[in-house]
Amino acid sequence: MKKNSNKSLARYLCVQAIYQKILSKTSFEEILEQFDRHNIDIFYSFENSLSKTQQSIDFKYFEQIIKNSKIKEKEINELIKSNLSEKWKIERLPILLNAILISAVSEIILSPKLSLGVVASEYISLTESFFLEKESAFVNAVISNIYNKSKS
Repeated sequence: MKKNSNKSLARYLCVQAIYQKILSKTSFEEILEQFDRHNIDIFYSFENSLSKTQQSIDFKYFEQIIKNSKIKEKEINELIKSNLSEKWKIERLPILLNAILISAVSEIILSPKLSLGVVASEYISLTESFFLEKESAFVNAVISNIYNKSKS
């Protein structure tokens, strides 16, 4: 991650929280409790981390995206599924890639006035911190398709 804006860090936490929820089958309520604003350090690369004292995270935005991903879970999964090629099933996606897409689609639904450029660049940057170029292009294509369909 390059420059750490408070919403960028909120998005990063959303991906971590959704990943954890999928992997551990933990409830959304437990996830929100674990990601309490007073009890978190962020590690976004092997060399870099932010402690509680250094961070400026928009926790309200984090909670909105997470809660929206719960409320709109079925819609979000359908949007992702309908924008995968016939060869791909949502169950075949790596959990982390799925978490990135769920967070992005949740944010697209939550903030319809947000530009595609902001959503795509934020989630491409997140994807690049975990994957190679191929996955970034995949995330960009899925997010762009979903965003554009939501505007038509």
